[in-house]
Amino acid sequence: MSAEPTPPGQPDPAPNTAPGRATRRRKAPAKAAAPGPGPAPAPAAAPPTPGAAPKPLLAHEASKAIARAAQAARSTALTEWRGIDLRPKEIERRKADRPVADILGGVLQRLRIDHRQSESQVVAVWKQVIDPVVAAHARPVSLAKGTLFVSVDSSPWLAEIVRYRSKEILERLQLAVGRDVVQRVSYRIG
Repeated sequence: MSAEPTPPGQPDPAPNTAPGRATRRRKAPAKAAAPGPGPAPAPAAAPPTPGAAPKPLLAHEASKAIARAAQAARSTALTEWRGIDLRPKEIERRKADRPVADILGGVLQRLRIDHRQSESQVVAVWKQVIDPVVAAHARPVSLAKGTLFVSVDSSPWLAEIVRYRSKEILERLQLAVGRDVVQRVSYRIG
């Protein structure tokens, strides 16, 4: 038997094969893609210049290229699945993103960090500025709207501090932390 060439596009006739063996057929040529809303074909790469070795990609460049390709594929698949292209809206939303430094000031102001810092500063300064004998019987509890609330352990010490030492304590605290932080001092037994 003679082997005759088959015309292109036609399946090969069964060649001489042993019984029970499968025959292989040539694949049909790929059909051209119909023009439509699908992704545009990638441009052909420029032929390499003779004598020049191809430039290898660095590891981080390769990983970035892979990530970009994956993102493009994901975006294309989502666009086809949704039936609408949301990429312009997503890009516009990314433009609305703000740096953390712009947001942080407002957050700290709402948390009143500066107020809490001044309150802890008053507590720290209390033991340094006030007479150790008085500090042993009185301690600052809170600071609200410029008023420092101090808890005193007994009535005799409360009377001593209010009658004789309240002006001195207020002046020392205002010198240490500022007049705007501590404007008044209120003493209570507790």
